[in-house]
Amino acid sequence: MADENKEYLQVKQDVEKLGKDIDQKVNEINTKAENGEKIAKEATAEIQKLVKQYQDQQDQLDQMQAKANRNRLNGLFGEEQKMPADQIREALESSDDFKSLRSKGKGRAVLEFPELKATLLTPAVAPGTVIQPQYQAGIVAPPLRSTILDILATAPTTANTIQYVREQAYTSNAAYVAEGQLKPEDDLTLSEETATVQTLATTLRISKQLMDDFPALVGYITSRAPRKMQYVKENAILFGSGTGGQLEGITTVASAFAPGADIIVQAPNNWDVLAAAGFQATMAEYIANGAVIHSADLLMLQLMKDSQNRYLFPELRETGTLNGMRVAETHMAAMRGKFLVGDFALGAQLFQRQGITIEFFDQDRDNVVRNLITIRVEERHALATYRPDAFVYGTFAAAKTDLAS
Repeated sequence: MADENKEYLQVKQDVEKLGKDIDQKVNEINTKAENGEKIAKEATAEIQKLVKQYQDQQDQLDQMQAKANRNRLNGLFGEEQKMPADQIREALESSDDFKSLRSKGKGRAVLEFPELKATLLTPAVAPGTVIQPQYQAGIVAPPLRSTILDILATAPTTANTIQYVREQAYTSNAAYVAEGQLKPEDDLTLSEETATVQTLATTLRISKQLMDDFPALVGYITSRAPRKMQYVKENAILFGSGTGGQLEGITTVASAFAPGADIIVQAPNNWDVLAAAGFQATMAEYIANGAVIHSADLLMLQLMKDSQNRYLFPELRETGTLNGMRVAETHMAAMRGKFLVGDFALGAQLFQRQGITIEFFDQDRDNVVRNLITIRVEERHALATYRPDAFVYGTFAAAKTDLAS
């Protein structure tokens, strides 16, 4: 298992390095095109070679993931889920507008996709779920790496704003009442909130010669722009300020870590903190079904061993869950040493107004004279946090100090 994980991480690093090399080569070609310089065929051939290496190593990663999933589920498989890169590649290959743009060198092509995210299999539908999930036949294994996008409830929308009620506080005074006596009244604090659909977008320009070089174009688009946008989206869901066209991130409204003075742990570790945060959410009458931590903090949890050098949490390494709580990771530096635990099925919801859309334009700025094509990648979505008490946010260091005292 350790050797397989090491090999997986090495291949993953190689893929990331190849992606950066492709970026550099494409930027060099675009700079020459903008300066009116002729692009040698050798340059695009080199990109083709890099893309071929990238795709081969990405296929190797997929095979390693499939093998890990087979081991977890004893060979039981459901319908195979297509990777985002495969979805984009197939859409490009089947698009008549894109074929026309490539052959004629002018026009416009639009490709729209649903949410590109890994499939998360949950054991049951959470109570109160409005939109029921669609189940595929068989068993679909969880991905090796899951993010907040995989555990957060999502739903489509056709509106530009989402108006909803946020539960700020609830104090129950329910009690048995004698005949003829006054009935108690609960204290409920609600607020009407509005989540505005925001646009996440980026643009890039490539030379017409790269457009003709189809494999290089597909490799560039599928490996870079949409994935980079997902990192920005992930950061906004966690830390967005809610102003200036930003989403209101969950951590900005989540409850602070405070499980209670009677919860005391000797020599607490990071998992004790996550468990205590889950307990806090449970005491607020929610189900802590997920946690988001930094990749480095997740790795430290996975590598924790006892005095006999046995892994403390083998289920975390094998399934990505601990005591029924899905542990998702993030690369965001702002999350290092911190945690977000809560009910990601009922506490918040991401509304998708427009899936990832890739558009190609030949008419933009000086594209015609410089022989360039502009690519625009965008999506539109809104985030509603219904119950701040359903989430607990804090730092591991401070939380461990609280637990020990």
